[in-house]
Amino acid sequence: METTSKHDGSALSHGAQPVSDAIDRAGSGLQAAITDVSGMARPAVRRLTDEAHAVVNRLASAADRASDSLSETGEQITRAQRRVSGGARDLVSEHPLSAVGIALAAGFLLSRFVRTR
Repeated sequence: METTSKHDGSALSHGAQPVSDAIDRAGSGLQAAITDVSGMARPAVRRLTDEAHAVVNRLASAADRASDSLSETGEQITRAQRRVSGGARDLVSEHPLSAVGIALAAGFLLSRFVRTR
């Protein structure tokens, strides 16, 4: 004789409820843990952000000072160049033959120096 068993799935769905509850509790616990870790990390992240901003501000300030210094040095060099060229122009105007003689001697010495190398 053949026996057939009827299975309506109620036993299976009744066994799934504790698993579903366990998953819900685990999810809630995980969410609470994430919230706790996030809360603990927030001050550290804020501190790191503040320190990074301070470093960037110090670097920007140093770059600004360096730029100002280079600009001032460039202006000093330009003024010195104008003084030297103005003085040389005055000397050549006052002593043209001496200037030509000095230029010829400098050219001769330079050509000798270049030829020996």
